[in-house]
Amino acid sequence: GDMSRAVPILERLRSIGVRIAVDDFGTGQSALSYLGQLPLDVLKVDRSFVEAIGSGGVDLAEVIVDLAHRFDLTVIAEGIEECHQLARLRQLGCEMVQGFLTGPPVEANRAFPPARVNFSDLCDRGDTGVLHPAPTGLGVPA
Repeated sequence: GDMSRAVPILERLRSIGVRIAVDDFGTGQSALSYLGQLPLDVLKVDRSFVEAIGSGGVDLAEVIVDLAHRFDLTVIAEGIEECHQLARLRQLGCEMVQGFLTGPPVEANRAFPPARVNFSDLCDRGDTGVLHPAPTGLGVPA
């Protein structure tokens, strides 16, 4: 099937340095079975799970970050717009984030040199750190 054709192609791409990511994990066609079958490097948490952080329900972002780490994948969370989301994702060990809290979308050629952002400027909590756009343009460190 398609999976048997996809795996060798993805493995060849990885061998030349291309990082393979599953986008919008947890929605649509990004099935749980992909984690065990495909040679992956990155799992991108869909913004719908980020938006639900702090809503009082089951923290699916936590489940997804934990699952990704069990497969030794880098985690990028999409749609970070509020400080409590960033704080929670950092607490969970999410490596990278994307969203308007860290800056508007930019074209890859405008993302360098790396932007330096102070977390206290973002969230007024005194929690400082430096953010650098990822070389792949996928996000910024959490």
